[in-house]
Amino acid sequence: MRQKYCDTKASGFGSLEDALYRERVLEARLMPPVKKLLLGEELFEDACAITLSGIRNQHPGISEQDCQQELERRLQMAQRLDRLR
Repeated sequence: MRQKYCDTKASGFGSLEDALYRERVLEARLMPPVKKLLLGEELFEDACAITLSGIRNQHPGISEQDCQQELERRLQMAQRLDRLR
């Protein structure tokens, strides 16, 4: 389910937001499975890059090896939490 972080209906952008969302859904439905898989991989890589940036920000001076290990630790923790659901 899509989350909204502000009241776009009150601001007049709700119908535009809904139209853009519908367009994205329709595009995704027409997309070949291989392309969906590749986009999923790209999204994961982008998320990892953002997480690595956050780790570096939280731990100034951290080595690249330690940074990668912290990312791996967080990914493993996310997997464990997913199994509990």
